[in-house]
Amino acid sequence: MIKENGAEVMTPENNIIIADDLKCSDCTIDFRGSGNILYAEPGVDLADSTIVFFGDNALLYLSENKRHQYKLKLDLWRETTVYFGKNSYFNGFFSAIASERQNLIVGENGVFSFGIWLRTADPHLIYDISTGKRTNMSKSIMIGDHVWIGQNALILKGSRIGSGSIIAAAAVLAGKEVPSNSVFAGNPARLVKDKVFFVGRSVHNYTQKKTERSMNSDVKDFIYKEPAKRFDFEGINKALTSASDAGKRLDIVREKIAERSDKDRFHIGTGVDHKRSHLFFGKRG
Repeated sequence: MIKENGAEVMTPENNIIIADDLKCSDCTIDFRGSGNILYAEPGVDLADSTIVFFGDNALLYLSENKRHQYKLKLDLWRETTVYFGKNSYFNGFFSAIASERQNLIVGENGVFSFGIWLRTADPHLIYDISTGKRTNMSKSIMIGDHVWIGQNALILKGSRIGSGSIIAAAAVLAGKEVPSNSVFAGNPARLVKDKVFFVGRSVHNYTQKKTERSMNSDVKDFIYKEPAKRFDFEGINKALTSASDAGKRLDIVREKIAERSDKDRFHIGTGVDHKRSHLFFGKRG
């Protein structure tokens, strides 16, 4: 179902859907503002999803998914950008609120469990008593490639998760940077293991022989390292938040994210590199 300003429509008049073969069985795309763009590459199935554009000039970019249907519950507010890379697995609904002109970037080949929530804002205003200054600015969120997020995890503003990492079940990640190939768990989430990788196979129905064969792996595909050419995260985020309309945001996403397929693009390191990575999100509030 496609809705615009409360009425069901075949094609919206004040918003744009760019898609060749978008499947939308039992899904709802609800435009309550104008100038928004939903861009879907071929091979997108939004079964049971609910996507609401609450403001104007927001962009949702959905890459092809040959592995699974998208299971999304998304709220996009004014002048936000939400991007999903290719071929992630959604075991349950992936819920997110992008607001106050902040952005959500999700890489490819993710593994997402039940009950996951992401929010770029708190959203109510908090001020320092002595100065009267606001202390809780909203911030963008980034999730790298091949990231596993466990059941009921909560990912909050300013969080950045490097490729190959794991966020454990019920973890609360608030404004932290997760180095690639590491595990964060708890509330607040903290590093519990590093220098690990995971593969997406499920052990639920393993026989004893399969368990025995699984005890060692020589797979190298999911080990991430410093890229030869860094993504300009600071520049991308600044460009997205300052773009005047959703069409310009679409051009930025295509050029700077969707067309970049190098494996290590979302790598996050430790040490000096880890400290420097705050540039994408700004100083901590």
